[in-house]
Amino acid sequence: MKLNSIADILLNRQVKKNWRLFVGVFILLIFYVNVNARDTFIISSSSKIAEIVVNETGVVETAAKMFAKDVEAVSGRTPMLVSQSESDFQIKVGTLGVDDKFDQICKENGIDVAQLKQKWESYVVKTVSADNRQTLLVAGSDSRGTAYGLMELSRMIGVSPWYWWDDVEPAKKETLALSNDLLLEDGPKVKFRGIFLNDEDWGLQPWAAKTLEPETGDIGPKTYEKIFELLLRLKANSIWPAMHPCTHAFYTIPGNQEMAAKYQIFIGTSHAEPMLRNNVDEWDHDQYGEYDYSINADVVKKYWKGRIEELTNNDKYI
Repeated sequence: MKLNSIADILLNRQVKKNWRLFVGVFILLIFYVNVNARDTFIISSSSKIAEIVVNETGVVETAAKMFAKDVEAVSGRTPMLVSQSESDFQIKVGTLGVDDKFDQICKENGIDVAQLKQKWESYVVKTVSADNRQTLLVAGSDSRGTAYGLMELSRMIGVSPWYWWDDVEPAKKETLALSNDLLLEDGPKVKFRGIFLNDEDWGLQPWAAKTLEPETGDIGPKTYEKIFELLLRLKANSIWPAMHPCTHAFYTIPGNQEMAAKYQIFIGTSHAEPMLRNNVDEWDHDQYGEYDYSINADVVKKYWKGRIEELTNNDKYI
C-alpha cells in the first residue's frame, strides 16, 4: 500500500472521529442553551428585554418607572411599561385586592394571597414559567409593599439607593438575568421608618434654595422628591420635615404635598409642632394672639382643625 493511501485512510478516520465529536458537542451546546433559557428570567440582554405589566397609578407607577430607568442605567436598554403583554419575558406588577385577574395569577403560581393581604407593606417576588413564557411576579400586600418589591429588584441588578445623593454609579452589564426559581418574601419589622430633617440651616436649606430649586428659594418639591425617592429605595415610609425659622412650613410650599403623595410618604411633625402645623412659620401672634391653650383654646383648636381637615385623605401622623 502506498504511503499516501495510508495517510488518506488515517485522515479519513480522524475526520470521522472529529465529526462525531463535533456533533456531540453541538448537541450538548443546544441542550445547555435550552436548559439555560428555561432556568433564567431575562430582564434585559442584547437580544431581548422584558416588558413591565402594570395597571396601577400612585406609588406603584412611580416605582415601576424608577425600576425601568434603573434597568436602562445598568444595561442601556429601557423596558416598556404596558397594561398587557404577549412578550415571552414579562414582569407582572400588582397590589393584591386591586385586580382579581392578578390575584388569581398569584394564587395559581403558589403565592399565599390571603396571608400576604393581611401584612403591612410586604411583598413577594417570584419567577414562574409556563407555556414557554417566563414571568416575574411582583405582588404587594399594599401599594407601598408592591413598590418595595420593585426597589428590591433595582438593588439586585446593582443600583444603590444612594446613586444620586452619593454619586454611586451602577456597574454596566449587558445581560440582566434572574434565576427562574427565584422567590423573595419580605416585610418591615418596624411599622413606621424614616428620617427627621434637622439643622437644615447649615446645609440642606441653603443648597436647595440656591442650587437645586432657586425658583422656590427653599426646601421645596424638587428637593423633597430626591429625599422621597431615597426613602422609597430604602423601603422607608416617613419623614418629619424641616421646621427651623429659615424654612417655610412644609404644607405652605406648593407641590410638597403632591410630591409626598406621589411617593406615598407619611408626613409627621416634630418637637412642639402638633397637628401637622409648624408654629415657627405658621402661627401669627398678631392675627391669632397667644399660642396658649389655657387662655386661647378656641383659636388654637380652629388652627389645628384647619390643617387636619385640609389633609383628610393624606398619609400623615397627627
